[in-house]
Amino acid sequence: MRRKAEALRETLDEFVTQVEYPMLVVGCIQDELAYLFKFLDGIDDTHPEAFVLIFAGAFTTRDAYIDTMVEFLRVQLAGAESVRAERGEPPFPALPLELSNTRLAPEHRLQRLLTFVSTLVPNDKEHSVVVGLLPLVCTDFAAYAQLIGSITPIPEPQPWMAPLRIIVRDDRTQPMIKTVMERYRVEHVLYFEIDFSTPAVTNALAVDVADPTLPMPERMACLHQLAAVDFAYRRYPDAIQKYGVLNDYYESRGLPAMQAICINGAADALRSGGQPEQAKTMLQSGIALAMKAKSIPALVNLFISVTDICLQLGHYAEAESYADSGAKVANAAISPTVYADMFEKKGDAQLAQNKAAEGLASYKKCEELCKQYEYFYRWKSVLTRQIEFYRRNGMNVQLRESEHQLALTGELERRGGKAGIQAQLEHQHGSTS
Repeated sequence: MRRKAEALRETLDEFVTQVEYPMLVVGCIQDELAYLFKFLDGIDDTHPEAFVLIFAGAFTTRDAYIDTMVEFLRVQLAGAESVRAERGEPPFPALPLELSNTRLAPEHRLQRLLTFVSTLVPNDKEHSVVVGLLPLVCTDFAAYAQLIGSITPIPEPQPWMAPLRIIVRDDRTQPMIKTVMERYRVEHVLYFEIDFSTPAVTNALAVDVADPTLPMPERMACLHQLAAVDFAYRRYPDAIQKYGVLNDYYESRGLPAMQAICINGAADALRSGGQPEQAKTMLQSGIALAMKAKSIPALVNLFISVTDICLQLGHYAEAESYADSGAKVANAAISPTVYADMFEKKGDAQLAQNKAAEGLASYKKCEELCKQYEYFYRWKSVLTRQIEFYRRNGMNVQLRESEHQLALTGELERRGGKAGIQAQLEHQHGSTS
């Protein structure tokens, strides 16, 4: 155990100080991320010349992850103002407006965010920015790998990468990023694999949480990670207790957006632990806090959760209302995938109230959005819901049309969407010319 820990520490130390490799891929399983965070938290002490930013928010979609990164960066920069003022240093520059422009591709926003943080160091010859793109929860690893691929230095590092030391993760049990690196013989990316047991990780975090010599924000970050570990292992009462402590801390610091995130986590634990009514009440308080903070990312996630709980409880009118509000927030955030999700949920709630025309209209709106943005997962889901409705009600003409659309959608996905078909056509044209 000690040898593995020292190997990881030495690898991180060397990676921060070297200048040839802007990216390090760490092969690990999700539970081992917390142990990696422990060593990354110590970089501030061992390398005072390095700025450290760890983006640990959940990865559900590329856009949602970038939204979380922008929100986290905004909070961090605001928190640094008083410290910089005490040192007689000017405040950090404001975040570029385009970082919040979700009309832009997530790959572009990520590169722009990294370019911005690289400008925060006073001198890129003497300082570096260590950026951990390390979501604690990743529900779509292929999308995460695709996003990382957009900033991978192939064939050479870009000039804006000079002060950056980017750390990303791969699944060591089913490697995806490593496989691509080997296939394309990527030369400017390092790979290191760790293998720590969950009990060791949990113990390390618990020790830090209880350590009074550590700064309170660092201890709370560890506690947040422990809460996530408890949730993952279905220790719901423990997770709820930790999220409660975190909520009290962020309330004392006047950070309602972070409170809303913690409340969402606690509500998810309540729901998973068989207490949906209590979870619903908690989410309603979280929505109020997120609205106070004007935190769009937090609101989107809260509306998703409360809509799902209302559907579970059979509170269909409320589910319809929350889904409608969630759709409006997602539209304001220009998050098309969540926008589509909310229309499917709205349709579910409407059909459950025997509002057939309204429910089918919501499904059609969802289908329209999915087609526009080639959101295949939700597209197939909402077509399947329509098929089930038409079959139950003997609407055979509509049933056959929806079954045909579902088959076409599956074929379009298999062929890589419109871009994939276009590439195939161009290839065929090139082969025959």
